[in-house]
Amino acid sequence: MIRYVEALQRVLDAARMKTLKTEQVSVFDARGRVLAADVRSASAIPRFASSAMDGFAVLSAATPGRFAVVERLLAGEEAGAHHVDAERAIQIMTGAPTPPGADAVVRVEDVQFDSAAPQFVTVPGQVNAGANIRLAGEDYRAGDLVARRGARLGPELLLAIAQSGTGDVQVAARPRVAIVPTGRELEAPGAELSSTAAIWSSSAVYLATALEAAGCLPRLLPIVRDDVVAFHAALDAVSGVDVVLTTGAVSAGVEDFIPAALRARGARQHFHKLAVRPAKPVLFAEHGAQLIFGLPGNPISSAVAYRFLVWPALEVLLGLAPEQPLRLALGAAQEKPDGLRCFYKAHVRGSQVHIDLAQGSHLVRPLAECNAWAVLPEDGKSMEVGALVDVYPLQPRDAMDLPMAREAP
Repeated sequence: MIRYVEALQRVLDAARMKTLKTEQVSVFDARGRVLAADVRSASAIPRFASSAMDGFAVLSAATPGRFAVVERLLAGEEAGAHHVDAERAIQIMTGAPTPPGADAVVRVEDVQFDSAAPQFVTVPGQVNAGANIRLAGEDYRAGDLVARRGARLGPELLLAIAQSGTGDVQVAARPRVAIVPTGRELEAPGAELSSTAAIWSSSAVYLATALEAAGCLPRLLPIVRDDVVAFHAALDAVSGVDVVLTTGAVSAGVEDFIPAALRARGARQHFHKLAVRPAKPVLFAEHGAQLIFGLPGNPISSAVAYRFLVWPALEVLLGLAPEQPLRLALGAAQEKPDGLRCFYKAHVRGSQVHIDLAQGSHLVRPLAECNAWAVLPEDGKSMEVGALVDVYPLQPRDAMDLPMAREAP
């Protein structure tokens, strides 16, 4: 049995040996994807100097003064033949290009109109050069970096990419992940339970939805009922995926057949059982180009193994920077088993983290009501109130009400 840090390093080393394809997608289809190449601005943004207000383009040195309005300029129109000078102004709308000669825009509400001579306006006060004008290149210069390789594309970043003139982006392919639930006691959620000893398969639902939210392509297979032949058939059916997650049958019971079945297929086992709680029986192996994780059957154990072993591997495959935890103070003293790294359901309240009282690996209600994972180190049997621990959101980069650290640039 090895420690978590060593196990994680083996997972990351194996993941770094894999490469996923990249693909080009429209910015309209890129939300949640991970950039595989830097995006740079195709031109200066804004492309040209323009008016920030509805008003009148003037020569600031001629203010205050009375001006003949010689033209009206709308957004999307090119400046006409007229120039602004000491005697002439151009009526201009927000977003219209600044006409030649103009170095300021006076708001409509700041000029005076002459009802007897509507073609004239008076600017009663001094106007500063540059007033109400958006400068060319004020946001981005041509060639400026807009989004860096490895960035997760959200609406805000896609706004900047679209504004820079980019219509398609190169992104990492979605990792293909197969989920193989095992257990003769399992039934699909919603199905009628076949016996008083049957339970519904919840870990598969958790994994499939978590993977989809994380930008992967999950494929959920039918439940394998502790049958080695059926298990091999399931793995044969998903030979083309990048990652395989199995649930159950990895502990020390008489029907925990997965470790032996993987060895029989020629899989290279990197570890089986870790000094952690929960998820101690977790297994990690490679078979060909596939990363295979044998997750424990209890739902919280499965969730912990996914969050702290599978997800870091997916980060590598997607080209994401490693997730950084918060360091928060324990709100109460906490007992723990010596020698085990503990991944505990927790509540973040203000600047403190409070460990939930119900840490059973079969109890899903506390997880549904918590907002974080608190990670307690291996050494020691207890931690004092105020001790600092690593804290992660329940799902990767899902801040919820937890102010997590941003991705590294």
